[in-house]
Formats: sequence, C-alpha cells, structure tokens
Amino acid sequence: MTQNGLNFFNDKMTLFASAKHGGSGSSGGGQNTTTVQKSDPWSGQQPYLTDTFSQAQNLDQNYTPSYYSGNTTMLDGSTANGTVAPLSSTTNQYMNDASNLAQNNPLVNSTNNMLNQTENGYFLNNSNPYLQSAENNAANTIMPQMDGKFESSGRYGSGTATTSTAQALANESGQMSYQNYNDGQNNMLKAGLEAPGAVSSQWNNLGNLATVGGTQDSYNQNLVNANVDQWNYNQQLPYEKLNAYAAITNNGSYGSSSMGTQTQGMYKNPWLSAAGGAMAGASAGNAIDSSGYGAGIGGVLGAVSSW
Repeated sequence: MTQNGLNFFNDKMTLFASAKHGGSGSSGGGQNTTTVQKSDPWSGQQPYLTDTFSQAQNLDQNYTPSYYSGNTTMLDGSTANGTVAPLSSTTNQYMNDASNLAQNNPLVNSTNNMLNQTENGYFLNNSNPYLQSAENNAANTIMPQMDGKFESSGRYGSGTATTSTAQALANESGQMSYQNYNDGQNNMLKAGLEAPGAVSSQWNNLGNLATVGGTQDSYNQNLVNANVDQWNYNQQLPYEKLNAYAAITNNGSYGSSSMGTQTQGMYKNPWLSAAGGAMAGASAGNAIDSSGYGAGIGGVLGAVSSW
C-alpha cells in the first residue's frame, strides 16, 4: 500500500469514528409533511353569499315592519279604520232593543199588574161594565115569561107572582155575575200563564236580530282581516324573498378549512447500504492503490461507513 493509500485509510477511519461517536446511530430518518384541506364555497357562489349578508344587514338596520292602520269598506258602505270592524247597525239595534226590553218590558209589567190586582181582590169589588146590560136583557126576557105564567092561572099581579118574578131575576143576575167573575179570573190566570211564553217570543225575535247582526259583524271583520293579511304579507315580503334567495344561493353551507401536520418515516436498509458502501469503497481503494490491498481496505471502510 502506498503512503497515499494509508493516508486515505486513516482519514476514513477518523470520519467513521467521529460518525459513530457523535451521530444518532439510527438507521433511518424522518420528514414532516403539512397538509391543508380547504372547502371554501365555490367561487361562483361567493358573491351571492356576500350579497345575502349585505341585504340581511340592510334589513336589520334600515327596515322596520309597521302595524296595519288602513281603511276598510264595510258591508253597509261605511268605512272602518284599523284592525277591528265596528258593530253593524243591526247589532246596534239589537243591543238597544234588548237593553230596553230587559229594563222595561210592557208585557211583563201589565202581567205583573194584573196578577197583583187579582191577588188583592180588585175584581171582587169592581163589576164588569157590560154585566148590567146583560142583566137588563135577561130581565126583559124573564119578566114576560113570569107574567104570562101567572096570568094564565089567574094570579097575575099577586104577591106570589111578584115575589116569584123577583126571585127569578135575582137568580139569573147572580148566576151571570158569578159566571162573569169566574170567567174573568180564569182569563186573567190564563193570561198570566201565557205571559212567559209571550216574553220569550219577544226575546226570540231579538235573538234573530242578534243572529243577523252577528253575521254582518263577522263578514265585516273578515273584510278587515283580509286587508290586514295582505298588509302583513307585504310587510314580511322582503324577509321571505331574502330567505328564498339565501336558500337557493348557499343551501345553508358556507364551506370550511382545516390544517394538519403529518410525520412520514424514511426507512433505510443497513444491509443494502453496506453493500453499496463496500462497492463505493472498493472503487476508491483501486483509485488509491491498484493492488488488491487497496480495494479490500476501501470495501471494508465503505461497508462500515454505511451503518
């Protein structure tokens, strides 16, 4: 081996020792890889998203829905302002009539008065104004009959004839008065019994009036409600249009992004590395010394340095 070969060998051994004592001694290395995944909205979609948010901000800052305060033409041609329809004229009439009837019903008043008079014996002391005329007619019928009867027996003008005639007239008059009184009492009692039905009929008539008025009131309120619904629709229309616009342009997804770091190992086969190093060392040894010693020493150094 030449001097140059020995110097090369010494240098290789020195480098080998330095690598063994100062290196990590590992047979492999590592590499950090950063991966970024992005799912931003489609570029064609992004202007519409920006426009959606801009419109939403403008509505929030510059638009306030208002309460309905318009006019509505009623069934009778009158005009109503606001959201509640006024009562119809029919309903107002019902309310006035019902109030008056409840406070002062003539039929109820007369019935109560008649019942009070009957209970207090008023009709016992006050005769029927037509009773006297009826008694006179009866007397005109009875007296000729009595006179004829006694005259045929030759006793006309006698005391018995006079007494009998008077008794017959009294009996007829009493019977007529009694019948008249009973008829009057019965009629008053019947009227009293019929009074509640008559009063009920009055209220039924008023109820029919209330039904008609209620129908008119419902119709008038429906007219107002239709105008209010239309007003509210127009008030909410900007929001509805924006919601539809946003649903079409972004479908509720605005994209996202993520970032991560991944370490990938670099494996190194020591046997393949040693073989490669030996071949490289042998080539270097031949360059230094063409004898077999130079190639052998170079191969050893190359194999050792690859570990």
